[in-house]
Amino acid sequence: MKRLILILILTFSFQTLAKADDIRDFEIEGMSIGDSLLDYFSKEQINLSINKNSYKDSDRKFTALYTGDIKDHEVYDYMRVHILTKDKKFKIYGISGMIDYKKKDIQKCYSLQKNIEKEFDKTFSSYDKWQDKFKSMYDKTGKSFITSIYYETNLGIAKISCYDFSSHVKYPSGIDVTINTKEFSDWLISIRK
Repeated sequence: MKRLILILILTFSFQTLAKADDIRDFEIEGMSIGDSLLDYFSKEQINLSINKNSYKDSDRKFTALYTGDIKDHEVYDYMRVHILTKDKKFKIYGISGMIDYKKKDIQKCYSLQKNIEKEFDKTFSSYDKWQDKFKSMYDKTGKSFITSIYYETNLGIAKISCYDFSSHVKYPSGIDVTINTKEFSDWLISIRK
């Protein structure tokens, strides 16, 4: 029953946008690319939620923060938001809504991914679409996989990913629904080379 309610909530939240010609028109938990986090949280809440270890082996151009400790979300267990590290306006460059699954329930993740894909196919119909399945860099044994569906335009990317982590990995398995600007997406690619 809970899964059905989740699918209905996600479906209705996507239907508010008949078609997103601009990635910034899409919302996750009411937040969009280009918004200021100050519209949703106080500066103190933002500073307390910043993950100081995010992208530690990079130039740290961008910073991630998690909103699970400062706000309950309607659909997702928690959210990850990306901002420029030194931006005092806290402009959003990337948003991910995340739902965790127990290892034994990972098929629910794939089922939800397919349902969201149907909605994304309508919402992002003019975007380039592709899929990929690859081993997670957080599991040196190669037993953890990420299955992603991507929708890309020259302004950014939307993706739906199922993370299937092996039981020995400390990260939870689950689904991420993500929107990123092209600038942030390009930066992520550059730090993984």
